[in-house]
Amino acid sequence: VPGQGGKHIAERECRKKMIWNTYQEESWTLPRRLTGLVDLCIASSDRLHVQGFRFERQERAWGRVYAAEAEGLWGDSFRREEDWVRRIGNNVALRYEGMRFGAGTKSLSISCASRGSHSAELLFEPLEGEPVRMTLPLKGGGGEAENRFDLSGIRGEGSISFIFLPGSDVDFHWFQFLQGGNE
Repeated sequence: VPGQGGKHIAERECRKKMIWNTYQEESWTLPRRLTGLVDLCIASSDRLHVQGFRFERQERAWGRVYAAEAEGLWGDSFRREEDWVRRIGNNVALRYEGMRFGAGTKSLSISCASRGSHSAELLFEPLEGEPVRMTLPLKGGGGEAENRFDLSGIRGEGSISFIFLPGSDVDFHWFQFLQGGNE
């Protein structure tokens, strides 16, 4: 509930005319993905009966994934703030599970703010096959910038880790993989 530690995520209007004693399906796209176990609050100025909810599973591998959504986060120094992982320092690793890439990726976009020239290591650990490692040089300058990398060799299902090397000073916002053929 907003004002009690919750966050207001959207305002949506039900535009269907009332049909007596009949539930009608209504669909909305939320501005951000809900993950994990959450409490959902609906406020209405009208009388409202809700029969239930249905959420569509989104393939995480192809959507924008925020840094703070990592299932595993460890290392010498970092701070989680909203969607970000900030002040990433020495030997920090962020791990994301359940990534299903199917036939493979074309590229990777990363949005971060890097104070100076730093690199991160991308590690893909497939459920079957050999791990894939790639060094990702990040643009410096201090402000948020999008970094794009051509990729190959990442296919199937597995986990992704971003490993920040000693001396890093990075604020990591989000990443997104693009399928082969998508722009």
